[in-house]
Amino acid sequence: MISVIIPFYNDLTSLVNCVRSLLRETTPIEIVIQDDCSDSVDFHDIGVLLPFANAYRNRERLGFGGTCNEGARNATGDILFFLNQDTKALTHRWPQKMLLDFHSRVGILAPMLLFPAKSADPRRPAGKIQSIGGEYRI
Repeated sequence: MISVIIPFYNDLTSLVNCVRSLLRETTPIEIVIQDDCSDSVDFHDIGVLLPFANAYRNRERLGFGGTCNEGARNATGDILFFLNQDTKALTHRWPQKMLLDFHSRVGILAPMLLFPAKSADPRRPAGKIQSIGGEYRI
């Protein structure tokens, strides 16, 4: 099984949108939400809004890396998929496609990031694909 681990801090709207994008899939996945001691969100609201997800809260602020590690400890899947709370799974059947590329000689896979054509965030160039090799205008 694939465990989708979402490190979370404060932005409940982004989290709900992210998780909703995962629900279109038919492949069974475990959704793990790891809260890094959010101070503007009541932890119990996560369970009310997303009762099908496994939500955990850090005992203290750990930052992004520590929160990912805690999420990995709480996950039960054989494959761990880390997804930021402000992203969405856009490709249908992404778990099946990912599993096709995953085999005994591959230890890690990275997604292709597609920034929307209109972006309000100057750090995210509009209409570009980002990959390890650089950015490409589409």
